[in-house]
Amino acid sequence: MPSECLSAFVDRLPGMDDEALLQTLRRMKVAAHQYEPEAIAAVEAEVARRGLPPMQQHEAARRVAQDMVESLQEDAERLALEGRSEAQIRAQLKARGLDEGVAAAIARRTRDAAAGRP
Repeated sequence: MPSECLSAFVDRLPGMDDEALLQTLRRMKVAAHQYEPEAIAAVEAEVARRGLPPMQQHEAARRVAQDMVESLQEDAERLALEGRSEAQIRAQLKARGLDEGVAAAIARRTRDAAAGRP
């Protein structure tokens, strides 16, 4: 993020509701390599400033993880319905951050389901 983008992002944090702030933090932590460390630190500082309890943070993390799993599964299903190969589906899932083993298992199940195999 360029510094003016970072500043604009940081300026918006106090206006976010707690849920949106926590979801932003979890998404950033899941894909930390995609974000500037300063942006992550700013979100963490806002969470700390608000004194959001760990239980609320945990619930937000659970929802973000569930959303991510559903999104990955939907992507895999869409690719299978488009006729993509298991290798292509696996590559797409890996590009979204899954490790080889998990990506391969999802790709195999999705292609099998699309082909009508158990």
